Amino acid sequence: MSKTNQFQFNVLWLDDEAYKEDDRNTQLREFLLEQIEAIKYKVTGVKEDQQSLFCNDASIEISKRKIDLLTSKGLNPSFQVNGISISKFDLILLDVNFGEGRETLGLDLLKALDNKQKKRLKWTAPIVLLANIDSAAIPQGSENLIEDGTLLQLINKNSILAYLHSKQSKKDILTRHLWDVTQLQKVFKDKVQQKYNLWLHSLDSILIDGDEVDSYIQRIQDQAIDVIITGQSGTGKEQVFNKIAEHYPKEKVVKVNCAGINKELFEIEFFGYSKGSFTGADSDRMGFCESADGGVLFLDEIAELELSTQAKLLRVLQERQVRRVGEIQESRSADFRLIAATNKDLVLEVKEGRFREDLFFRLITNIRIELKPLHQRNQDISCQIIQRIFSKVASKLDKSNYTISQDLLDYLSTNKIQGNIRSIEGILESMLSLKQESSELRLSDIPNFAQILFDDNLFE
Repeated sequence: MSKTNQFQFNVLWLDDEAYKEDDRNTQLREFLLEQIEAIKYKVTGVKEDQQSLFCNDASIEISKRKIDLLTSKGLNPSFQVNGISISKFDLILLDVNFGEGRETLGLDLLKALDNKQKKRLKWTAPIVLLANIDSAAIPQGSENLIEDGTLLQLINKNSILAYLHSKQSKKDILTRHLWDVTQLQKVFKDKVQQKYNLWLHSLDSILIDGDEVDSYIQRIQDQAIDVIITGQSGTGKEQVFNKIAEHYPKEKVVKVNCAGINKELFEIEFFGYSKGSFTGADSDRMGFCESADGGVLFLDEIAELELSTQAKLLRVLQERQVRRVGEIQESRSADFRLIAATNKDLVLEVKEGRFREDLFFRLITNIRIELKPLHQRNQDISCQIIQRIFSKVASKLDKSNYTISQDLLDYLSTNKIQGNIRSIEGILESMLSLKQESSELRLSDIPNFAQILFDDNLFE
């Protein structure tokens, strides 16, 4: 199973002494790594075999050519550590003095990190000054870095070293040294927790058909072209819509469950009405189409619309205008992007006379995304999706320290499951709720009442 989508937290320690193998720096390096790993485990409940702490002295050698982080033109956009751009680290521990000729390099870096540079580098990395200086030494002009959260904290490195020495020699630890250690631990905890929360909230975005669909979405996100998403129930159609529409203003994203639209109320719901057009119409009201003008309209289960309402929808898609119920002449703009979804076979629906042929061709000649059931996808991708669903459910139930066994992962990723991803989430939630003996979910833990979901002939 690939680890590319697992939670990672990368810390860069920029210090010319970070590589030194003397007792002092080795001890500090080990302490930093232990703190990061301990907090990662406390927040996520998962121990992962991956590198978390990267060390560098603000220069790298490529083909015997030295590349410095800071040049006469400012921060070097090509500077990377282990393939990670410096601007993309989750946290940077920055020293000030980098040795002879570079005594103020750390402060110079902060000076260079103005809004223009941050925008150019797409800088997101927060910084902690881990150095033997006091707050008075922070360069003028760094106030904006503090205000926007780029410069988080100033920690005295000598205090951390003194704390470690006292702890090793079993001497009393001074309060001021303990305070610096506590502040550093708090930064680690806050940033790990923040990234982990964001990671959990983004889990839904991978509940789609792997890399191919992901790249498909990237290409069409900013285009105005309409989209039809097809796939069985529970394969992640709404998650695909959310990914496509995430750049639109929330007030311009209109979601409609077509299965809940009565044909008698179709025009009122979709086109709106004017004041006095019928009893109870005490004021003007926009319909779905007008509300989505300049935005996106999501019609979930579009095949559930009755034939008479399909014809009215098609007219709007062709003209991009609507007339409210009760209005005679005035047309209103309905220039929206349509994203429709269905779990039905539209070709069969047309043949059986339940879906209009002209609306079918209007939808199908744009962009079509077909989502496969989980057991038909690449197994590595399926395992990643299940692992992420598990992490999401475990966090929801406050059981982040629980794990999922490989035999259960393999079974869920290769067997047909009625309800697909939605059912897997329910099964894992039940298993976590019922589990008592150990913190690892195994194949044998699938409850008897859930076995029905693995029956191929359930609805036949």
